[in-house]
Amino acid sequence: MTIFGRHRGQQRRLKLHPAVAVYVVSYFVLVFGALFVIAVWREQDDLLDNLFVQLAFPGVAIALPTYVVWRLSRSEKAGNITCVVMTTLMYSCVGFGIIAAINSKSRQAEQQAALERYERVIEGFQQEDLLNRMIAGQDISEEAFARLDEFAEAAEALAKSGDQEMRYLMVVADALRQIGSVLVPYRYATRTYEEAGTLNANTLQSREDIEQRIALLDACERECKVYYQEIEKIDAQVLAGLKGHGLTPTQVRRLHASWQDGWQTGQQVALRKKELLVYNEHRDVLVMLRDHWGAWQSDGDGYALFESPLMEDAYQDQLNQLADSEDEYELAYRELGYQLKKIHEQQQAQ
Repeated sequence: MTIFGRHRGQQRRLKLHPAVAVYVVSYFVLVFGALFVIAVWREQDDLLDNLFVQLAFPGVAIALPTYVVWRLSRSEKAGNITCVVMTTLMYSCVGFGIIAAINSKSRQAEQQAALERYERVIEGFQQEDLLNRMIAGQDISEEAFARLDEFAEAAEALAKSGDQEMRYLMVVADALRQIGSVLVPYRYATRTYEEAGTLNANTLQSREDIEQRIALLDACERECKVYYQEIEKIDAQVLAGLKGHGLTPTQVRRLHASWQDGWQTGQQVALRKKELLVYNEHRDVLVMLRDHWGAWQSDGDGYALFESPLMEDAYQDQLNQLADSEDEYELAYRELGYQLKKIHEQQQAQ
């Protein structure tokens, strides 16, 4: 009896049904085991250190509502049901939250690894000046050409890690590999022609030599046309590729403009067309030497010396036209080089 003359009711404690107790323990073990396996699989060592502690806190959030419901309802059945519901709810929420954190950390780690790989590839590009050499139509080594595959793989990994705009690099990588596939035979043809001696009269010992030289020149013209035609159509393919990667119209316009500025499509095509004009002048000279075989001899310095003053004048006129075409080509080549240097400086300043 209290000092107020009232009796307290008998205090009762909530008794969990054995099946409920087994369910609570089993669900805890299941969630703990699943998260432990996921953490080990994703190599989240810091999570493993305090995983048990993180799962212990929800126990308070389970016990408190269970006790309150039981006290208010005075029903052990209500308390047991509340315990089951809260156990399922709390450990499911905590489990999904931890999994989300694990996934977030894994994505960050993957993105960092992909970014570091991409930066290593770009560093190799810069060391070998690969992009500028491709734009200028210069020789690239097999090792440098293999970097295009590395670039494509690094760009794809970076895009998959979460940076959607990096899909632009995947499109660029495909474009560069396509350009590289025609650049190699183009450079092989021009290099073979140059190594044979081009118009050097000292290397033309017979009519057959001239015919062979013309055949090498034919290969140069053919591969040069394939090369610049590929450059022309690759611009449209880059645009189509950007549209096909789920980018917004604004992103597509901006990234396509970036490609056009960096690749200098118009100047590249103009340069190759001037190169074809040079080849045409070479052909005229070789045809003249072939058609008048026996009417000239080498002067020892690589030029032909015709017996006929009239033919000598025609030969010199042809060489002058060739020199004019070569000057125009060199001017366009230097202009392209200037633009590439300017773009490189702007990129370095950013």
